[in-house]
Amino acid sequence: MKENRYERIQRLQKKSKYRSIAELERVCGFKPRTFVEWAEHRPSADKVLIVAEVLNVSPEYILNGSEDSSLPAFTPQALQFALWSGENDVTPEQMDEIMRYGKYVVERDSKK
Repeated sequence: MKENRYERIQRLQKKSKYRSIAELERVCGFKPRTFVEWAEHRPSADKVLIVAEVLNVSPEYILNGSEDSSLPAFTPQALQFALWSGENDVTPEQMDEIMRYGKYVVERDSKK
């Protein structure tokens, strides 16, 4: 049986320095039972990024349990959909800022 997001986070939490899911939720700045809700509902991109950083895994791993590099590359359109679920229009200026930040993060991490 495939592991759901909550089970995946629970397993990662047990391997981490955090003693409980509740502690991990507090560290991430989330309300209690946030991760339980993720078993049934897709989390927002900003929260996935926070958890991935705290647990030192990729956002893809949080979402689907895969580090598969064959996943489709993020195009500006895919990024827009991932961040806003297609519900809101993103201005070209906002997309430029997002892309600049993404490049900054890649460059910053390559220097570690």
